[in-house]
Amino acid sequence: MTGRRSLPLASHGWAGTAPAGSVDRDNIGNVRAALAWCFGTGGDPRLGVELAAAAAPLFLRLSLLTECLLWTDRALAMLDADMRGTRQEMELQASLGVSLMFTNGNGERVLTALESSVAIAERLGDLERQQRLLVWLNILHLRMGRYRDALTYLDNVYNHAAHDFYVKHGVRIIDAAYESHQELGEVSLMITKHCVRWSLSLCPKQAKGVTGVQGTIRAEPLTMTSGGDTLTLRFDCKPCEMHVVGRIKRHVLNDAPAQPITFYRARKAVAA
Repeated sequence: MTGRRSLPLASHGWAGTAPAGSVDRDNIGNVRAALAWCFGTGGDPRLGVELAAAAAPLFLRLSLLTECLLWTDRALAMLDADMRGTRQEMELQASLGVSLMFTNGNGERVLTALESSVAIAERLGDLERQQRLLVWLNILHLRMGRYRDALTYLDNVYNHAAHDFYVKHGVRIIDAAYESHQELGEVSLMITKHCVRWSLSLCPKQAKGVTGVQGTIRAEPLTMTSGGDTLTLRFDCKPCEMHVVGRIKRHVLNDAPAQPITFYRARKAVAA
């Protein structure tokens, strides 16, 4: 058994923007075998924790949510004391939270995992990762019906006057508007009930009950080309939603002045 650097995983950070490529797909069997060995009898659980943290983004990008949940949950159970509060735990907690959200539904365990990951990112001073994690935390609050608790970049909080207004009215987590230059990676540009997979008869739900087909179709991401732009289509099957994912265009960065916003994990005290 060799270290994780023998597998094409070292460059993948959680919620990275690079799509899952052919190298990842070709080596998914090796990743599974390595994880099974690490956490099996006579294996190396500590190496398994590192490998699971590196592999979790791959499972997420390939929509292998059940596997992501299995290995992150197992790795967190084997986490040594000296690995608490590290980047490995941050990756594992984040990926556990996302995979739980889309397999078991919304709940306190998802909230605990995401908040733990955000707290670690904050302690490590990783502002970029903290921001990305807060996006997922916002999504969870909205999915749980806690509309007063969180605003995402879709709510267009573009300046401090808008930010302070929502803080005054009890909103706990506030994300900056898309045009504020703080969402430079890939984000959901549009969320729609129209599903390309359904239209192409590639929906996992359509395969239910079909002998020889059920269980063979996964909601893996697709790509769509519009002009010179390539957009990623991601599928949230539980609410039957398709996300059109892309990154901010260069001309928007040039035309819209940046409005930096301070992020808060909890409600900021307001003077009476």
